[in-house]
Amino acid sequence: MKRVAVFVLAALVLTTSAIMAQDTSIQFPAGSTTASVKGHANPLSSKSYKLTVGANQRVVIHLTSTSKRKLVKFEVKRNNYTGKPLPGTAGVVDWEGVLTKAGDYWINIYALPAAGEENFTLEVTLK
Repeated sequence: MKRVAVFVLAALVLTTSAIMAQDTSIQFPAGSTTASVKGHANPLSSKSYKLTVGANQRVVIHLTSTSKRKLVKFEVKRNNYTGKPLPGTAGVVDWEGVLTKAGDYWINIYALPAAGEENFTLEVTLK
């Protein structure tokens, strides 16, 4: 029984590390203020994208799903692992606002519990 508990704990630690390592930085093409990322998520697997901005940067974020059910949402956080979503960014598909502090923010995309595999396109525009 003790070996099983150790194995389960080790599996959880490894899985958590793998999930946390899925951050990808949003890259803007040279001369462009809009970046687009395609991906997929399901209820057991979310995606995190790091967005680096300057102080008082106006940002527009738009998320579309290719499925008919449209069960994919996002949230924006200042601290990806311990922070709360910024006001107005939890469980949305569109958001526009000003990020007052310079630095890194994370856009976390997730599928709702009733979803299957959800393909999505994330579009971020800096204004």
